[in-house]
Amino acid sequence: MRQAVVPHSSISSVTPARRTNLNSMATLQAWNGRKVVALRFEGVTAQNLAPLPTQLALRPGAPFQASALRTSLRQLFASGLYTQITALGIPEGDAVVILFRGEPQKFLHRVYVEGVKQDLFAAQLQRGTRLEIGTKFTFQSLQQATKSLRATLRQSGYDQPQIDVTTRPAAATNQIDVVYHILLGKQARVGAVVVSGNAGMTIGKFRKVAKLKDGSKVQADTLSRALERLQKKYQKKGRLEATVKGNEKQFDAAKNTVDFTFSVNPGPLVRIRATGAHVSSGDLKRLIPVYEEGAVDPDLLNEGDRNLRDHFQKQGYFDVHVTHTMRHPAAGEDFLLYKIERGLRQKVVAVQVQGNHYFDAETVQERLSVTKADLSDRYGSFSQSLLEHDVDAIAALYKSNGFSKVKIVPHVVDSNLKKTVGRKISSGLKVEYQIEEGPQQRVGTVQLLGVAQVASEKLLQQMNTRSGQPYSLSNLAGDRMTILAYYYRHGFLQIEMTVTQHVDAKDPNLMDIAFNIEEGKQFFVNRILTSGIHFTRPQVVNNLIELHPGDPLDRSKLMDTQRRLYNLALFSSVDTAVVNPHGEQQNKDVLLNISEAHRWNYDYGLGFEVQTGTPQKNCPSAASLIQLGVNPTTFQCSPNGTFGASERISFDISRINLRGRNQSITLQTAYGNLEKQAMMVFDNPKFYGHRTLDFAISSGYVQSQDITTYSSSSISASGTLTSRPNKPNTLMYSFEYRYITLSNLEISANLIPLLSQPARVSGPGITWVRDTRDDPLNATRGWYLSAQQFFAWSGFGAQANFNRLDVTQANYFRLPKKNWILARSTRIGMENIYGNPSYGTIPLPERLYAGGATSHRGFSINSAGPRDLQTGYPVGGSGAFINTTELRIPPIALPWMGKDFGFAIFNDMGNVYDTASDIWRGLFRFSQPNLRTCYNISGQNGVCDFNYNSQAIGVGPRYKTPIGPIRLDFSYNLNPTIYPVILSYSGRPPYVGNSGHFNFFFSVGQAF
Repeated sequence: MRQAVVPHSSISSVTPARRTNLNSMATLQAWNGRKVVALRFEGVTAQNLAPLPTQLALRPGAPFQASALRTSLRQLFASGLYTQITALGIPEGDAVVILFRGEPQKFLHRVYVEGVKQDLFAAQLQRGTRLEIGTKFTFQSLQQATKSLRATLRQSGYDQPQIDVTTRPAAATNQIDVVYHILLGKQARVGAVVVSGNAGMTIGKFRKVAKLKDGSKVQADTLSRALERLQKKYQKKGRLEATVKGNEKQFDAAKNTVDFTFSVNPGPLVRIRATGAHVSSGDLKRLIPVYEEGAVDPDLLNEGDRNLRDHFQKQGYFDVHVTHTMRHPAAGEDFLLYKIERGLRQKVVAVQVQGNHYFDAETVQERLSVTKADLSDRYGSFSQSLLEHDVDAIAALYKSNGFSKVKIVPHVVDSNLKKTVGRKISSGLKVEYQIEEGPQQRVGTVQLLGVAQVASEKLLQQMNTRSGQPYSLSNLAGDRMTILAYYYRHGFLQIEMTVTQHVDAKDPNLMDIAFNIEEGKQFFVNRILTSGIHFTRPQVVNNLIELHPGDPLDRSKLMDTQRRLYNLALFSSVDTAVVNPHGEQQNKDVLLNISEAHRWNYDYGLGFEVQTGTPQKNCPSAASLIQLGVNPTTFQCSPNGTFGASERISFDISRINLRGRNQSITLQTAYGNLEKQAMMVFDNPKFYGHRTLDFAISSGYVQSQDITTYSSSSISASGTLTSRPNKPNTLMYSFEYRYITLSNLEISANLIPLLSQPARVSGPGITWVRDTRDDPLNATRGWYLSAQQFFAWSGFGAQANFNRLDVTQANYFRLPKKNWILARSTRIGMENIYGNPSYGTIPLPERLYAGGATSHRGFSINSAGPRDLQTGYPVGGSGAFINTTELRIPPIALPWMGKDFGFAIFNDMGNVYDTASDIWRGLFRFSQPNLRTCYNISGQNGVCDFNYNSQAIGVGPRYKTPIGPIRLDFSYNLNPTIYPVILSYSGRPPYVGNSGHFNFFFSVGQAF
C-alpha cells in the first residue's frame, strides 16, 4: 500500500487549462498565498467522500498553503477510499483550482462458492477462504484465500480439486465479488497407516481403535477423531500419560489415498487407588484431574487432594484429611495412592452471620452456599471450597455498596450435639461468618469530561454512579459499559474512555469520580446494500432492516437486523458487514448478504408415552357384538383402559417462501395409537406487514382414540388471527369447523343411536394467553394464563348450540429454601347449552375431559368425571375443575446417578362434573355422594353421582435433559370414582368398578 505522498510526475498539458503537479518545492512556494477557487476530485467522487471535502484543511476561498495541502492529502488517504492519490493545480489567473486525482480502493462485496452441492459444505469452504466482506480487496489477499481454500479441501479429503477463481464488479461502486468455481473430484480414501514407537497393539487393532478402515472416506475430522479415540483407549488401559501424535498426512495421487503416520509413546502404567474410604471408579476419574489432563505433576496431584476433600465434606465428613503418595513399584509403572481419613460424620446444625449492620441476615444468607441440614439434605452442605465461595460472595455484596475495606472471617466450630449412629459418633457443626463492615464510602462528585457531541444529561440519567450513592467498583464498571454502549449506538466507533477516581480532599469517605471520554468521529450509514435475494420479495427484507441511510452507524441494530432475518426461517445465512471498517470515511455503506434456504423442507420425529389408562382398540360395544352375533365374553376390555405405551411418529413436509413472502404451507402427518392425522396448514406471519399479527388457515383429517369410550374421526378447517400486542400477551381470534363421526362406542345401547350420528360443530372462538414464565419448559418463576372461549351456533351450520369457556392459570414461586419451586395450576372449564332444544346435545368429543400426565394424575388418561351407567366408560361432562400443586425439589447428587435427578411431590384435586353448576356443589365434597346407589347393579342401568372432589397425592423423579425434564409420576388416588358395570366383556356378572388407586405416567416435560 502506498503512503499518502505526492508522487513525481511531469506537468501535463490539458485543455482548456494547464495542470501542474504540485510536487516541486518551487511550485509550492510560488503558489503559496494564492486564493483557492475550488476543490475537484477524480477517481473517488465528492459524493462518496462526503462530508470530508468540507472538512479538509485546504478549503475554497482560503489562501493556498503547502502545509494545508499535505494535511488534506493525509485526510483523504486516511478515508480508506484510495490506493494512491496525487494533487494537481490548475491556475485561473491569480487564483488556483486544486484537483485531487486518485485510484479508488476496491472492497470485497461477496464470496461465492459454486460447484458444491451441499450447502453446509459450501458455507464451510466460504469460511475457509478467510476473506472478510467489507474489507479492502487486494490480489495478494485473494491468492492467500485460495491457498486457505485448498487447505480446507485437503482436510476434507479433496486433494485434487480444480479451482477456478474469478472476480467481477458488484452492483455497488468500487466493490468486487469473488467467485470460486470448484470441481471437487473424488474424495480421498484412507490408505496406509504407519505407527512409530511402542503402540502396544497390532496395526490391525490400531486401525480398528482409530476407525481408520482401509478405503473409508477421509473427512475433515478423520485425524482428530482418530487421535481422540486412541487417547481414550490408552487411558482405559491405565496409560494416563500416553501421547499420540498424528504426523503429516501423505497423499498418493495415483491411488487417491491418504497415508497416515502416527508416533506413539505409551508412557508408564499409572494405577490410582484410594484407601481409607470407598470411592467409586467413576468418582475417582471425575475427581482426580490426572485422568483428564493426561499428566502426573504436583499441581494436579494436590488438586486431587482438594477434590477428594470437597467430595467427602459434602457427604458430612467435614474433618476429612486427604494425602497422596507416589511410588514406582517397577520399571514403567507409577502407583498413586490417596489416603483418606474421613473422621466423624457431622451435620451442619447452624449457619449464622455476625457483625452485619448494613444488611440484614436474610440478605446475606441467601448468597451462601454452605447450608444447614434439613429434610432434603441430611447433613447440610459444607466444604472448604464452599466456605471460600461464601466469603467472596459476602465481600462482593459489601464492596458493591461502598464497603471497600470489609473483612469476613469464617469460624467453623463443633456444637454440643453428639449422637451415636451404629458404632460411630456423629456431631454437629456450626458455621459463623464474622463480618467487619468498616466505613462506607460514598460517591462525591461525578464528572463527564470530553463530552461534546452528545448530551451529558442523557448519559447521567442512565448511570448508577451518582453523587451520594454508595461507592461501588461494579457500578463503575457497569456505567463504563453503559456509556460505551450509548456512544456505539450513536455511531461513535472510535470512542476511548478512562475512569479516574480519587479521595475527596475534605472527606476521606467520599470518592470523586471522573469519566474521561475521547469521542472520536461519528459515523453514519450511507447505503444499505442487499444481495442474494432471488425468490424473496425485497420488501420482506426491507421491513426488517433497522438501519437506514443517514442513521448513526449502530452495530447493535445491524445484529438485530441479522437476528430478525434469521427468525424468518427463509434464509440459510445472513452476513452483515460495514464497508471500509477501518477507514475514516464518515458515511459508510452496510452490506447485507443473504442466502435463501431451500424452499422445500422435511421433518420427522419419533416418540412415545407410557401410562395407565391407555385406550384399548377393537372394543365394540356389547350391543353391537350381540347384533353381529358375536359373544361379548370373548373381549377383555376395561373402562379404565390398560397399562401401555403410546407411540407417535410424525412426518411433515413444508414449502416456505410462498409467492416471495414470509409465508409457508405445511403438510403435518402423525401416526400413533392415540392419534392419526393429516393436516394442511397455511401460515402467514406478519400479516399485511404488521409485526404483531399472524394469520393461519388449517384443514385436514384427524382420527383419535385418547378416550376409552370411543374412537372419533373429524374433518376440520379453521382460520386463526394471532395478535401479540406485547411480549407476555397473545390473543387468538379463530373460526372453527369440524365434522365429527364416532365409532366403537362403549356406551349404553339406547344412547348409541343418538350419540353415534355424525355432527357438525362450527363457530368463532377467542383465546388469551399471558405468559411471564422464565422458562416454558421448566419454569421457576412467573405465571401463565390461558383463557379459551368457543361458541358453536346453528347459524354457522353447527348441529349443536353451546359455548365453552376453559381457563387455566399457573403460578411458580421460588421458595426461601434454595432452588425449591412451588408450582400451582388451576383449570376451570364450563359448557352451556342455549337456543333451540333440538340443538341441545353436545357431541362426545366436544365435552370436557380430564385425567392423565398433564391433568389430574389421580385418573388415567381422560377418565375423570361422569361414566356411562351401563358399561362404566367415561363420557365427559360440562364442567371441570382441576387444581394441581407441585413442590419441585432441585437435582441432588445420587450414587451412580450424578446431579441431574430431582423430585416432585404433588397433589392433584378436582374432577369433571355433569354440568357447570355442579362444580361449586361438588368442589367441597371430598367423597362420592350417595355412594350406596352406585352399588345397586340389579337394574338394566345403574344410578350414580360423580360430582365430587377427587384427591390424589404422588411423587415422581425428574431427570434433567436439554429438551426438558424426563418425568415419571406415581400417584395414589385417595377417593377413586366408583361406578356400576351392568354389561362387561369378561363374561362376569354385573359388578361395581372403580377408577383405581394407583396410576403411573412417563413423559417429557413438566406437568405444567
